[in-house]
Amino acid sequence: MIKGHTYDEQVYDSYAHRMLNRAFMDNKSGIVRDQGSACEVTYTARNLTVSDGYIIVQGGITEINSDETLELELDDSYCRLVYEIDMTKTNDDTNFNQGSLKIIKSSSDYPTLIQNTLTKNSGIYQFELAQFKASLSGISNFIDKRSYIDYGDTLEWIKDELGTSDTTYSNTQTYSLNDIVIYNNKTYKCIIPINIPENFDSTKWELVPIIKNHTINYDLISWKFHNSVSNTTISNLPQKFNELFIAVKRTGTSRTVYLAQTIIPYSLLDDDTVEINIGGRLTLPNQGSGAIGQISKTTYQTSACYLSGESINSYETEIYYR
Repeated sequence: MIKGHTYDEQVYDSYAHRMLNRAFMDNKSGIVRDQGSACEVTYTARNLTVSDGYIIVQGGITEINSDETLELELDDSYCRLVYEIDMTKTNDDTNFNQGSLKIIKSSSDYPTLIQNTLTKNSGIYQFELAQFKASLSGISNFIDKRSYIDYGDTLEWIKDELGTSDTTYSNTQTYSLNDIVIYNNKTYKCIIPINIPENFDSTKWELVPIIKNHTINYDLISWKFHNSVSNTTISNLPQKFNELFIAVKRTGTSRTVYLAQTIIPYSLLDDDTVEINIGGRLTLPNQGSGAIGQISKTTYQTSACYLSGESINSYETEIYYR
């Protein structure tokens, strides 16, 4: 049976929506920041109150739309206040039985959270809100354990994964290790901290490769990784593609430097092996850096690499296609 969750006259299953949210948010769970009171937890001697807000657990969204108060038994136990999703339970038209606030406890130490992967009908996940001790005189050692998630953070994570940046390099700013900037329409990552503002120094920055570089190709998602080898031949090139992307990088040192990269249309390839110059998009332009290789429809091999005019013997070749 085939189900069309996002098509006319079809029922959009809640699990399909949770699955999509979970993938988009990199499987993170948390409270949505700046919505309501963000599920703030307050307490008296023996009561805990959770205020309004939204909690996302593995892509599923729950709203607490009014204060929820739980009464605590003071028995000198170690406690955690959690929001629990139990997929083995069944909801009805008026009650959300799969989600509940609860206190889990132990006599000797703070209990371990249950955090299963949730499926359509199975799994329990406990999202922690607070940790405390139910002392005989009242709640003590209270710690707010809420964690947060928002779509702004997720978008920043996506940009980091792609190696993209909205920040143009400035000679009036300092930069930390792994900062990402744009310089001359190319994306760079900082490999040596810059503590005193200066003009762009290419020895302190690493060019981000094309699969993580929106300034070279905007259609990032269409590229598929094929293979990566060190100083050897790739003899099993994909048989169906429109273009190959070849990147050659120096290895065996404290930092990786991409020496060269190029895009080769399949229509230019022949059954015979031909030599290609891979130059361009270099970390040290106009200083004799690049690579030379041989390629046919089935095989590719890098034959020589140069950095600042010097031969490089330790390098790695990456192949992508689309």
